[in-house]
Amino acid sequence: LINLLLQLEYKPALKYYCDIIFRSIEHDDLADAAVDALKQLDGAEVERELMSLFDEASDDAKYRMLDLLAVPNCDDKIFEYVLHKLTEEKGMREIFAYYIGRIDDSRALPFLHDISEEEDLDYVDYMEIRNAIERLGGSCIERDYRNDPLYAKIHGDI
Repeated sequence: LINLLLQLEYKPALKYYCDIIFRSIEHDDLADAAVDALKQLDGAEVERELMSLFDEASDDAKYRMLDLLAVPNCDDKIFEYVLHKLTEEKGMREIFAYYIGRIDDSRALPFLHDISEEEDLDYVDYMEIRNAIERLGGSCIERDYRNDPLYAKIHGDI
């Protein structure tokens, strides 16, 4: 149905796609298809509609919305949400570091530098933090992760 609506260029479907995303759950192929459809529509209209739903959305829905909203010059609400999640959600840091890099706002640099120096930062999180710092024009301290199990798995040392 989503593909058909896209082919027909049916404009009222935008609200339908946003509603699918708003009601989405963790593993939701239909919501993922709705995100892909929204990527093909006018960004300003999509942003307005998603921003009107953002505060009331579940975390699963917000994560999908970030694929569309975490862009340069985005609403400060999105920047602040991603920055808060980056600093508070240690289990998903690599995802939020990626979004901070996409937002491309240098206000995040001090927070990224602080996180990059944490003792317990694993290799994958470090790499995404480092990528975000470099994307924002900064430089990151080099760390030795040769003894980190994730480093070994990624580089085939196990």
